[in-house]
Amino acid sequence: MALAQRLTKSLTKNATIVIKIPNNCRCSELSVHPKNWQTKRQKLSVEWYISYRFYDPRHERPKHVVIKRMNAFKTVEERQWCVEELLKEEKKRLLDGHNPFSIVAPLIDKKKEENISLETALDLAYSKITVAPITKRDIKLSVDQIKKALQKLELLMITCLKIKSLNS
Repeated sequence: MALAQRLTKSLTKNATIVIKIPNNCRCSELSVHPKNWQTKRQKLSVEWYISYRFYDPRHERPKHVVIKRMNAFKTVEERQWCVEELLKEEKKRLLDGHNPFSIVAPLIDKKKEENISLETALDLAYSKITVAPITKRDIKLSVDQIKKALQKLELLMITCLKIKSLNS
């Protein structure tokens, strides 16, 4: 049976492809386990995860992607918040062209990387973090303190290219 026929047959049984992604890729709908993760009576003893299948025309088989980062949270409300954030983040990454078959997903465009200031790099890294609100607040306080120290040392506007050359 041809690959296209097998793929179509399995898709009609298992999942409907709903997200079209750049570079001719696509993925199934992101699903959350347990199915009733949004209810208040959800058990924390069950392992929670988000999963989907990613299809790249350059590969014969789809990649099954599983995200389990929410299990570190100890309350139902924190896990639900984390699931919502992870769903938004993963959908945005996919629509921005992230390919799970690739090993590295850069935070910024390679052309901009060398000219980015240390301050901008810190802000960018902070914006990409998915953690509980209280942890994010603590990280923000640390980032602010680091920026103050860098400003006193007159290093806040140094570029990443300059830092690379200093470390070489």
